[in-house]
Amino acid sequence: HAALLRRINDPRPSEVSMRDSPARAAEFSLGAHTYRVPAALHATNRATVTALFVAALRARDVPAEPAGVILLQGGEQLERHDTDHEPLFRQESFFHYLFGVREAGCYAAISLPDGRATLFVPQPGREYEVVCGKFPSPAEFVQTYGVDEAVALEGLVPWLAERLARSDA
Repeated sequence: HAALLRRINDPRPSEVSMRDSPARAAEFSLGAHTYRVPAALHATNRATVTALFVAALRARDVPAEPAGVILLQGGEQLERHDTDHEPLFRQESFFHYLFGVREAGCYAAISLPDGRATLFVPQPGREYEVVCGKFPSPAEFVQTYGVDEAVALEGLVPWLAERLARSDA
């Protein structure tokens, strides 16, 4: 494992990095003295899942180029017994594997067949900021997690309807 972690943390470009991807500069880290995991690793995981989905659709003799959307829901922050106590949040494993996202309440979509990644992020109001501090903007999610785009969670339904209409055309 040590050799793999050294390779992942090597700042030099490698076959794991995606030179033209926003994931190239982004990385996952839990702070000082922890390993930095490049977001390119999550982008590679998404590319693998996309390829498997497209191959499975082609195997079903889909007449046209497979198109569609893989929609995923991340973990939700819980509260204990209607109090303001929040247990330690742990992201859904599959969601973290594909996106590296640490925040609760997010959804994500992977467009088929191109693998374009979109995060749908909550936009808590001022009440949240007073207690917990500033929540990242969609642009900050793109920069932090190296996805192609991030949209406020309220935009999920219109975004999905527009993509599905495109795939039906």
